[in-house]
Amino acid sequence: KIHRVNRTPCCKRSDMDVAIEDILRKVGVSSDDLISHDGPHFANDFPDIDQPTAQWIDHQLEWQDAVSFAFLVVQKDEVALQLSRLIENNKRNIINLQDSNQIGIVQVINLSAEKHGAISWQIRVYQALFLIGYKKVLYDLGIDDEDAERKFHGGIQIKSDRALLFKLCQELEMNDQARLVQLLKVCQDIG
Repeated sequence: KIHRVNRTPCCKRSDMDVAIEDILRKVGVSSDDLISHDGPHFANDFPDIDQPTAQWIDHQLEWQDAVSFAFLVVQKDEVALQLSRLIENNKRNIINLQDSNQIGIVQVINLSAEKHGAISWQIRVYQALFLIGYKKVLYDLGIDDEDAERKFHGGIQIKSDRALLFKLCQELEMNDQARLVQLLKVCQDIG
């Protein structure tokens, strides 16, 4: 049984597709950069994430967690960092503050996945929500704690280096996090 709050979409699907593409274009990103076709389809025990569900999840995410979510789920490293920074600068789970639809990271990922025929993107979304600690959202989507723990604990659909870095940052104190971020920026500038 799925426990959901009002998930009425803000506009028609084709209008949403265009709006999301425009938002991404304005920040120098294409939906091609988020999620791509990723293999054969296997049976999934979890509810599908359609556009209204993606919008509902976006409304549940605090902006700080949306930064982590983008980092964990978006396929290309540079784009993951770019979108994470946008959300962080906006201090809201909105990619473009000037957009009246207020599109969040999950909606953008949903569009990209559907457009490019991605298969395992939904499990990545669920695993990211689990890693970030959104067990209540998973429960509201119909995934109980035992299923979530059993299927998402390893985070195998998320890039292992990102999952490890995320877990490391969770364990660090704030001062250590700031030093790690500075070190990573230096490494990125060198590389």
